[in-house]
Amino acid sequence: MNQTPALDPRARLGLPNGGQPVPTRRTEPVYDPLAARRVTHAELEASLEAYFNKQVRLLGGRLVKLVGEKGLPDRLVLLPGGRLYLVELKTDTGRVSAAQDLWHQRAAQLGTRVAVLYGRTAIDRWLREVAAVQPGEKRDQLNPSRATGTRK
Repeated sequence: MNQTPALDPRARLGLPNGGQPVPTRRTEPVYDPLAARRVTHAELEASLEAYFNKQVRLLGGRLVKLVGEKGLPDRLVLLPGGRLYLVELKTDTGRVSAAQDLWHQRAAQLGTRVAVLYGRTAIDRWLREVAAVQPGEKRDQLNPSRATGTRK
């Protein structure tokens, strides 16, 4: 049925554009190939936390996410044999904030270390190191180094 606009009932009602749909501003996101590759810092840190959680569970341990006080480390790691560790996870390019640094210093004054792990390679290295410690053996018997991301 081929109607001319004059015969279209919508056009006779005086609707704009002869009753045809008026183009509106696009509401769905436009695909941008460069934007599709960008990953936010929170997404990277969340994937590190998921990876860390999985690896700790494979060692028979558990993670407790610490929240509350500003600067508090991300995780409390509980491993077999009653071993406890405080861990701060960072992306490869992440930085320790001033509040975190202050908290880590205060913990060190009490004789507690906070391991700051930058990326998956540091996570894997740190887990190999703590897995090598036998239950009951003290953490001080290892030689912590800056390469593992362990703060003194």
